[in-house]
Amino acid sequence: MTAAVASTATRLAVRVGSRAAAVLGGALYAAGCAWYVTRMGAKPQYLSSYLPGTVFASVGIALILPTLTSAAVMAVPARRLAAVASSIAALATLALRAEARASPARL
Repeated sequence: MTAAVASTATRLAVRVGSRAAAVLGGALYAAGCAWYVTRMGAKPQYLSSYLPGTVFASVGIALILPTLTSAAVMAVPARRLAAVASSIAALATLALRAEARASPARL
């Protein structure tokens, strides 16, 4: 869901600015987490308990990650851009592998 929203989030960030998009994303992510804490119960109810929190959190992440990554890369001098871009890609790969090792049932 996050990937589906990311391109729209990028356009929003261009329109309103990186800071506003990141703040909105953080607020939506926090709303998703708060939704889980307050609405999840012992009985599994996907549509009323899980899905709304997932939508909030996913849209929040879609606003935060590309916005902050592009803002960080834009602050890098041109001569260091390749090193920074490859470092970001390597860290993202490591994070995905660490997540996969921590929760093999998700694969």
